[in-house]
Order: sequence, then structure tokens, then C-alpha cells
Amino acid sequence: MLRALVAGTAAQTGDAFFCNLASELARAFQVRWSFVTERLADPADRVRTLALWDTGQLAKPFEYSVIGTPCAGVILSGRAVLETDVAARFPDDAWLRDAGVSTYVAVPLLDEAGRATGGLGIMHDGVLHDTAGVEEVLRVFAARAEAELRRVRAEAALRDEAEFRRRLFERASEGICVCHAIPEFPFVRFTSWNARMTEITGHSMAEINRLGWYQTLYPDAEVRERAISRMASMREGVDLAREEWTITRADGQARALEISTSLVRDEAGAPHVLALMHDVTARRAQEREIERLRRFHAELVDTMSEGIAVMDADNRWLYVNAAGARMLGYEPGELIGREGSETVMPEAVSLLDKALETRRVGQAGRYEITLRHRSGRAIPALVHAVPRLDGGRFAGSLSVFSDLTAQKEADQRERELGNRLRQAQKQEALGRLAAGLAHDFNNLLTVILGATQIAAEKLSAGEPPTDELQSVEAAARRAEELVRSTLTFARRGDDVFRPIDVPALVHGALAMLRQTLPSSIELRAAVDPACPQVLGAAAEIEQVLMNLCTNASHAMRGGPGRLDVSVGSGGVGADASLRNADLTEGEYVMISVTDYGAGMTPEVLARVFEPYFTTKGVGEGTGLGLASVLGIARRHGGAVDVETAPGKGSTFVVYLPVAPDGITAETEVPPPPPTLRGHERVLCVDDEPLIASVCLRVLSAFGYDVNVTTSAEDALDRLKAAPEAYDLLLTDHTMPKLTGIALASAARALRPDLPIILCTGQLEWIDRQQATAAAITAFLEKPFDRNSLARAVRSALDGPQASTAPLPPGGSK
Repeated sequence: MLRALVAGTAAQTGDAFFCNLASELARAFQVRWSFVTERLADPADRVRTLALWDTGQLAKPFEYSVIGTPCAGVILSGRAVLETDVAARFPDDAWLRDAGVSTYVAVPLLDEAGRATGGLGIMHDGVLHDTAGVEEVLRVFAARAEAELRRVRAEAALRDEAEFRRRLFERASEGICVCHAIPEFPFVRFTSWNARMTEITGHSMAEINRLGWYQTLYPDAEVRERAISRMASMREGVDLAREEWTITRADGQARALEISTSLVRDEAGAPHVLALMHDVTARRAQEREIERLRRFHAELVDTMSEGIAVMDADNRWLYVNAAGARMLGYEPGELIGREGSETVMPEAVSLLDKALETRRVGQAGRYEITLRHRSGRAIPALVHAVPRLDGGRFAGSLSVFSDLTAQKEADQRERELGNRLRQAQKQEALGRLAAGLAHDFNNLLTVILGATQIAAEKLSAGEPPTDELQSVEAAARRAEELVRSTLTFARRGDDVFRPIDVPALVHGALAMLRQTLPSSIELRAAVDPACPQVLGAAAEIEQVLMNLCTNASHAMRGGPGRLDVSVGSGGVGADASLRNADLTEGEYVMISVTDYGAGMTPEVLARVFEPYFTTKGVGEGTGLGLASVLGIARRHGGAVDVETAPGKGSTFVVYLPVAPDGITAETEVPPPPPTLRGHERVLCVDDEPLIASVCLRVLSAFGYDVNVTTSAEDALDRLKAAPEAYDLLLTDHTMPKLTGIALASAARALRPDLPIILCTGQLEWIDRQQATAAAITAFLEKPFDRNSLARAVRSALDGPQASTAPLPPGGSK
């Protein structure tokens, strides 16, 4: 029997051993049940069946408590148990009762300390003979079963430990790998490689073993050689300790790694390198950013013009920036530790103490105080201080202080500069006038030169140059008028009032204003030519119009807009009362200027005529423009009224009393005329009719087919309708609604190969980038004569992108 039992279990291990042991015991003793159990660790009264032979077959493993069963003595007491009449002796065990178990024999599986680790036994529904022999056989195989159970548990523990280590290895936040040197490419082979290594490098272990660690991750040859050399020293036992190396990932990203290594040997003594790799790329980026911010803040604080100070709870200096120390005449280090009272004038100590008490109760403060320079000089200063808290307790103050000396002196100077500012405002207006005047004179000179040359040709050909001489006369008279109005405008102290034709004066002023207003603003005029004359100073009335238009232009500087100027006349009743004056009953000429800008709030409207009051930014105005408008109107016996609302623009109306007698306004006489010949079709655009007429005559005389328009928009419409109908575009630059450069850009889009000549009297105002983008073929500077015009046209038609007048470097608008 023993031989059969041994033979049936000798070659078995694990579950197979326990199952064969149970089945062989049942066969050997010819019983219905045999079992092998394992004691569980928690709770200690429970066991699990490793094998249960039940009436000819193995049952599924299950757990049960030994309390109230015959197994209690085996497991809890560690002794052999023999029980008969089992079902009756253990009535609480339903399984024993239902199975009809009669006899129970079992022995414990004992570990080296004699503690029961399980049980081995048989059960039968009848009487067993020779139970002593059964117990002896069970003891023999209990020792073998306990040894196998110990082995199985040890093996499971090893598996669990291996699995635990594998999880640690795979889930480690650092890259972990093991490698060793090999003689052939790629000279290093990896045998262990966790998932984090793949995340760090972008490569699997198989890819690295195929492509090579050094060859893949160190594309720079010099870095690669250093890495190979370092690896050689590692194999000699020189470990890395958090050395930083930069690798290149599979996606091309550079990553900074902290690498630590240890040399380990396998069972054969061969060296292997265990490496831990920590990706510090983000940390290094954060450190660089922190350092950059630290340097930036330090530089910011040290380059500020204001002083910055940190004081402790006793008001001693802890820190001061360079500007603050320099303001007080010290080096920054010399102030550290000094009391704050040492750096204020004696009469300001009480104010400092009061401010400090405010900080102690957690309140910020802003106050003026007199600081004391190292030399003893008083420094008026503005201080803004806030409390510093540490855990809710007052720890000192942080202060920003600025020297008010310059501001105090500036305030004094400002009080002394009232008259100078008024004169500066007038000079500013004269500057704008001069710019417009230069433009008009260039146009007039162009007319004079062209008409004179055409007249000379006609004279030499025996023809009467009547039209050309009339053009010369008209241009000369207009030039005379411009000179006169300019001198009148610039004359100081001219209190002689003369009859003035307001419509003619307004027309002349608007011609100049059109050149100074932004091209984005459309200027519309509605002037009644039948208006009666007024008594006044022409220059002052012209200044009124210019100031109102300039003010309206500023109100619309955020974008495109429209400026309306109207001149009319009418009666005012005895009860008329305007915003700024009461008008006597009578006839008045009204000059109205309307903008469609932001409008004014009631608060601004209440102060709009105050001297020096302005809503413009620094350098954009003196605040005298509207004040001078009101002063001039009152000096002429008139008044100014305003209608405005936020978001709805503003309308200023100037009332001027009609003069007792009228004067007839002078009328202007028109334009001029053409020898490098051509037959091409030329589209000429100039908003000045005289210039357009001269160009038509000159170029027609040279044989060209010339189409003339005074509207840039009309010219663009013609090009859109028939882009191939013209061989050259000749355009003025300063025109309403659409500038010459804007027209050129639009024309270039319609006809890329169209030669374009841009005419201007102020070449230095041309925006270089815009001109380049519009691909201007040539520039023609005003004033020009007939030959210059003909040469420019012929050159633009014949040559590649030749510029008649070069655009200066860095040209501006």
C-alpha cells in the first residue's frame, strides 16, 4: 500500500501532488473521502481544501471554519484526531450530517516550529479497522505534504516578490535599464528597460538594441565620443552620480537627463551597468524661467527711476534699489540698517511717525514728505507705502518714493509760460498752414511752368498763346492770394478790421486744410456764395476755421470720418441766447464745423472753452485752440454755440455780425499746357483741375492719347471697367478719399504690368513701405516742367522700373 502511495505521488508537485495524494489515500484505505487542507493566516480557525476526494472524484476547493468540526483538534491543537460516530458527535456540521460520515482520522501538517499549517485525513461512512496503522501512514505522508506546501508557499512568495518588483520596475517614475558591452554593433545591449525609458527616449528596448544607444540618442559626434568614454569608465567601476546628459528623442526633442549608474555582475562575473535616468527637462526649463524672472525683476527694480525701499517693523532699512539710494546720495549698502528718521528732514519726522502708525494697523498710504539728502539738501518726495505682514503680524513696509523736485520746478515754470504756449499754438497752426501752402505752391508752379513753356512754343510757331497766358495769370493771382493770406495770418497785433468775403476766405482756407487733414477724413463744404461780408481780421477768421477743423479732425482720429463745413447767413432775434454769449438782434454770417466723432460729455462741454483745458494726450495740443476761437468771435462782436452728445459728434457754430457794406469776391482764372513723343494711352489723375489741365495739354502735344479725371475714385472705376484700356497711370498722391499710393495698389491688383507714375510735392512724406508694396514705377516731384513730365512718361513706358525722383530712405508719411 505504501509503495502504491509513494509511486502515485512521487513525481508530482503542487496541486497535482495534493490531488493525487488525496485520491491514492482513498483508494489505499478504501474510504469514500480523503482530504488535504491548508490553514489560512487570517482568521486562524479557517482552512482551505487543497484536495478533497469525494466518492470517486475530486471536489472543487472551498474554505470553512474548523470550529464545531473534528478538524478543530488537528488545526487548533496540532494533534492527530480519531473520531467515530462523527455525524452524531458533531450535529452542527451539516455537511458531515448530510454525507453520513461515521469515522474520521486526520493528522496535522506541522512546520519546523510544530505549528499546524494544515491537515491530512480520511473519512468513511462505515467502521475502519486498524486505525493505528492508518494514522501512521497519514503521519508519513503529512510530512511530505507539509514539505510540498512549504515549497509551494515559498514559490508563490517568490512569484509575488518578482511580480512586485516587476511592477515597481515598470511603474517607476524614473527610467531604469540594465545593459552590457558587446563586441559588435551597436556595442551596447540592453537586457532590462522599463516603460519610463520608452517614454523618455521615444524608443523601445528592441529599437535601441537595433539602432544603438549612442548612435541614436547622441547625434552630435563630440557628445557621442564623451558618452562612450564615460561608459567605459563605468564598466571599470566609476559610477555616475546624477550626472546631467542631453539626449535627442525619437521625435527630435532634446531632453535633459540626470543619470546615475552602478556596476553589477552576473553569476558568471560579467559586468553589467544598472542605470537610473530622471528627465529634468521641465525642471531645468522652470529653473531657467525662474532665473530669468529673478534677473528681470532685479533689473526692473534697479532700473526704475522711482526709489523702492523695504523697511522692517522698527522702520529700519532692509533694502533699497539703486535709484532710491542715488536719490538720497548713498550707495545701496550704506542705507541698510539705518533708521528711517535719519533720511527725512527734522520737520518731517512727525509725519513719518504718523504714516508708520497707519502701516502698523494694516493700511496703505500715499503722502508727500521732505526727504533728507546725504548733503543735507531737502528733497520733496511722493511716497506710496503698503504694510508687510508675516503670519498676519506687521513685519515692516514696502515703499515706492519719487523725487518731486523736477515736478515742482515744472509747475512753477508752467505758471510762467502762458504767453509762450499761446505763441507756440499759433506757430503750430502756421506749420500746418506752411505744409498746405507748399503743396498749393508746387501745384501753382507746375501750372505756371507748363503753361509758360507751351506759350513759348506757340509763340515760336506763330500761334496766339491766349489760353496758356490766362492760365499763367490765374496761377500767379492765386499764388499772390496765398502769399497775402499767409502774411496776414502770420502778422502779429493786426487789429485793423476790414470787410471780408467769408465764402472766398473759407474756400481758400479749405484748399489748404485739405492738405493737412488725414486722408481717412472726408471734407465736405457747403458755402453760400451770396453771404454778405463781415468786418474783421481775415487772418483771425481763418484761424478760427483752422482751429475748429483741427479739433474736429482729432475727434475722429480713431478711424475714417467726415468733416462738414458750411457757411450761411441769417437773422438773430433779440431774445437769442447762445452758450457763450448773448447776441444782439441783427444779421449774422454763420460758419459751422461738424464732426462725427466721439462727441462730448456734459462735464467736458462745460470746460471746453477754458484756456489750457484739453482732452488730448501729451504733445497733441495746448488746450488753447477753442479758447482762441471764442476770443476771436467775441472780439468780432459775435459768439460761438455748440451742439454735442457722447457718441454723436459735435457741431460748432461761429456767429459773425454782417458788415454795413459788402465787397465783391475776386474770382480765380484757370490753367496751363506741351516734346518726347509717344502715342500710348495715358490715364491722368489730379484733384487740382489746373494740374490735370496742364498734364492733358502737355502730353497731348507730345502725341499721347490722354484721359484726365480729378477724382481718384473715378479713375479706379475706369480701370475696373477696362484694365487694358490704358498704357500708363499718372496720379497725384495727396487726394481726398483715395491717395495716389492707394490708387496705385488697387490698379496694380487689376493690371500687374501697368506702369505707374506718382506725382507729389512732398516726396519726403511718402511712406516707403506703402510705395514699395504698390510697386510704383517712377516718382515725379512737383513742381515739374513739360519736359520733365514728358521724360517721366516716356521713361516709365520704355524702361524697367526707373524712378525719375528717388524715394528717400526711411521716407515717412
